[in-house]
Amino acid sequence: MRAPARIVILGGGFAGVSVAREFERRDPRGRRASVTLISRENFTLFTPMLPEVAAGRIESRHVTEPLRSLLRGTKFELGEIVGIDAQARCVTTRHPLTHDEKRVEY
Repeated sequence: MRAPARIVILGGGFAGVSVAREFERRDPRGRRASVTLISRENFTLFTPMLPEVAAGRIESRHVTEPLRSLLRGTKFELGEIVGIDAQARCVTTRHPLTHDEKRVEY
């Protein structure tokens, strides 16, 4: 049997989260693909609601959602992208707090 494909999604905004959720929907047990989402923030921000936060109608906690709670079958990596090597099929990340660098293969 063939090993699952390794897919890396860069960014935890609307597009990145939507793509990861679609992979989870199509392959709920992760048999065909192992998906990793890399983002410099550990939450997603619902930007259309920011005017309500600024106006004081809602609290800021109501427009953020932890990425780990949104993505059940996707591995999450906290990090900034510092390099992409298409030839070697890997992404280099730097942790925003520790500044440790890590290579993630795809």
